[in-house]
Amino acid sequence: MKYEFDIFSPEEMGKYIRDFKSLEETIEYPLEDGLGNFRIIHGDNYHTFFTQQGFKTRFVAIKYEHKVIGTVAGVWKPIKIRNKDYTGFYISDLKIDIAHRKKNILTKLLWYLIKRWPFNSDYQGWHFNYFCTMLRDGKGVDKSFKGFNPTKLPSRSATMNIYMVDPSSLQSLDLNSLPENENTHSVNLSPFRQELVLWNDGIKDIHSTTDNSIMQLGHLHPQLLTKQFSSKLDQCISEIKNKDNGLACFAVDDRETKKINWLHSSGITTNTQCNIFSFSPFAPSLKKSDILFISTGEI
Repeated sequence: MKYEFDIFSPEEMGKYIRDFKSLEETIEYPLEDGLGNFRIIHGDNYHTFFTQQGFKTRFVAIKYEHKVIGTVAGVWKPIKIRNKDYTGFYISDLKIDIAHRKKNILTKLLWYLIKRWPFNSDYQGWHFNYFCTMLRDGKGVDKSFKGFNPTKLPSRSATMNIYMVDPSSLQSLDLNSLPENENTHSVNLSPFRQELVLWNDGIKDIHSTTDNSIMQLGHLHPQLLTKQFSSKLDQCISEIKNKDNGLACFAVDDRETKKINWLHSSGITTNTQCNIFSFSPFAPSLKKSDILFISTGEI
């Protein structure tokens, strides 16, 4: 089967927006390790969720016989690793129509890009790339990557525990006993997130497939549960409580065992996880970083 790939900027989204919206209505993602599901709606212009994350964004329309059957987004972000500046390339929003899955489309796309990357400056300008995959039954989309091909280049750099909790539960936390970061070399993959609480209303709405409600997620600053920012927690709790059915959403690297146990001691637990995979040809490997931070508002 012959697939075509059209790479375009956010300003050109108009030519595909109906196709992208139609496709995303058919895709479901797992919650609580597969015990529930949700759909994502990216709003009127589709691209804002991605453009708010970095300084450059590109989209791929994957077509078969002139029909859009898949999408991918890529965002260039300024990332500090060991106090040096690098550019990370965040690969997200991979969607494939169910009738075209298991056709090695991602492999074909990567070979398409690799062959053109040395000659097209628009594809360049990054030092490492990474992507996130939600887990269902402990497995992510990476389980479908077979054989020797570019999809095998990234390796798992971290597993993130994703919490979606009643903000009132955070009031029971004893911030005086908040564990220090257990290791010293951390990387924040969400450098543009300056808000204490990020709301993606109308930009990325999460629709529960259980009752079709829109989840009201207040995404905490990715480093809020650290000594540097924890004094702002009460302010964040108040903001989220003022939102009808608001939930506090945040991620913790599962290597932060003391912090996870600290949360557990206050009854705050989760079964929702995602893996972060990365490939670092021109930067230090994310695998060698002790802790990763990422805003759940960017996953």
